[in-house]
Amino acid sequence: MLKLRLITALILIPLVLWVILGASLSVFIAVLGAVLAAAAWEWTGLIPVKTPWKKIVYTASVGLFSIALWQVDIQFYRYLSVFCLNVLLLAAVCWLIISYPKTELYWGHPGVTAFWGFWFLTLFGQSLAAIKMMPDGGYYVLYLFLINWAADTGAYFAGKYLGRKKLLPLVSPKKTKEGFVGGMLSALVVVIGAAVFFKLSLLDWGLWIVIGCFTALASVVGDLFVSMLKRHVALKDTGHLLPGHGGVLDRIDSLLISSLVFTSLWMAFF
Repeated sequence: MLKLRLITALILIPLVLWVILGASLSVFIAVLGAVLAAAAWEWTGLIPVKTPWKKIVYTASVGLFSIALWQVDIQFYRYLSVFCLNVLLLAAVCWLIISYPKTELYWGHPGVTAFWGFWFLTLFGQSLAAIKMMPDGGYYVLYLFLINWAADTGAYFAGKYLGRKKLLPLVSPKKTKEGFVGGMLSALVVVIGAAVFFKLSLLDWGLWIVIGCFTALASVVGDLFVSMLKRHVALKDTGHLLPGHGGVLDRIDSLLISSLVFTSLWMAFF
């Protein structure tokens, strides 16, 4: 399994880097659309939906709404309520996760799960497109990815070698509190390194670190949120498209919320 994961990663990483940094905006959007379609299809397994035509309708709905959002001026993010979008929404998802399985009463209905997927997937696509359209947008997309990768990788190794106390065993049995701390510290290293790379002024450092830490926290929440939904329907992986890694949704789960948090906070304060 480890060998298969490494082979898939060695193929995907250069491709992802090229799409982020080297490809044109149209190619980036096309690839993003394909990722969204695959993730939406896999999300139907979390609802769960078994009928093929219903899966197609849901996937098409996410795709069409995403296309409609891409036609909107990306500056609309500046007018979204930061408190509503980033604080209340994040708090609601955290409450659902921490109180699991008691909160299944509120979100366990298929319609609610379908709504969450529609909301997060479409705004995930819009968020990445908005970042890419910024000056030097490719580097900021890569920065967002690096925060997520660092949080995930740091949590894995810290949990493996130092993990003792379970974080939320009913949601994700393997995650530990030590892993969480290790992941956040790893992400902080990336945030500080990026601040140096982008040559930020000292006045911007504090805000930069706050946004980076919120983004890293949101990546953990996104991962746990999808894990909770998978546990609800007894799924180990959302799909099998990526050998050794599961489905596309398994790879972007941490980005679903963190991309939205990063983009809206960035456009609100920079």
